[in-house]
Amino acid sequence: MIGKEYFVQRKTSIVMAVLLLIAGSILYFAVGASNNVEAMNALEIATVDATVLNMLKDVQLKAAYTDKGSIDMFALAKNNAMAKLTASQGNPIPEVGGMVIGNVEGSMMQKEDEFKNVGDTITDYGIDFRIDGVLAKTGTFADDFHFLNNEEYNKLKGDSGILLIKFKDANTPKLFYIYNRDEPSPAKIELIDGNINLFYKQVIGKKRYYPMIIGAKEAKMMQEEKLFTNPGDIITDFFSKDVLIVGIAKETDTGFDMMHIVEKDFFDEPIKGVLV
Repeated sequence: MIGKEYFVQRKTSIVMAVLLLIAGSILYFAVGASNNVEAMNALEIATVDATVLNMLKDVQLKAAYTDKGSIDMFALAKNNAMAKLTASQGNPIPEVGGMVIGNVEGSMMQKEDEFKNVGDTITDYGIDFRIDGVLAKTGTFADDFHFLNNEEYNKLKGDSGILLIKFKDANTPKLFYIYNRDEPSPAKIELIDGNINLFYKQVIGKKRYYPMIIGAKEAKMMQEEKLFTNPGDIITDFFSKDVLIVGIAKETDTGFDMMHIVEKDFFDEPIKGVLV
């Protein structure tokens, strides 16, 4: 005879099976949803990266210098390129009288109480700027840019043609600063390794080597990629030049940390037939 305990156990087993089925279904859909979210995030990041690269391919830059010798980077980009970027605060396009700041620079300025919220006004380099927005992080040196519209950019007193963006390949932008050791510069360049007095072209054998100083973060990345180990090393065919690493700049927690410091003729076509 089947007792009462059997029915109780049977009922308990059925309930447990149903609960396990429900839990499994929830887990399945949760994992599926998570994968979908990850896929969407990956797609979004890829899209943002593409829009950032597009903006960097057609942007003008000016260098302005603080009293401490650091460099502030001001950028003029096309509105249609800026419109495709994402703002973490406010708007991505600087209007007349306004400024849009890269994520890292904007966060630092807020931390230092230079401004609190979008819409605040700051005075920088003798010009009043309204903060129109702070961009979402791009993972590039654009995170340290101050984006202006055409009117404010033309008003700003700074060095044009001294900051350059060059692409190593279609997806790899590099930031360059043109430096002349023999002429006074407002920029204060301190090395943690190397010798700035060696910042001149050298001829070894029948080869000409161009001097280069590298920002701290860029240097670390290049060392990890085994492009060089220490100052004094040579990198061949770097933007069609053979370069001698003169030094590594002291970390500044600014876009300067991603720069390659080179002479003004670095991107000129090499003069052939002069080495003997």
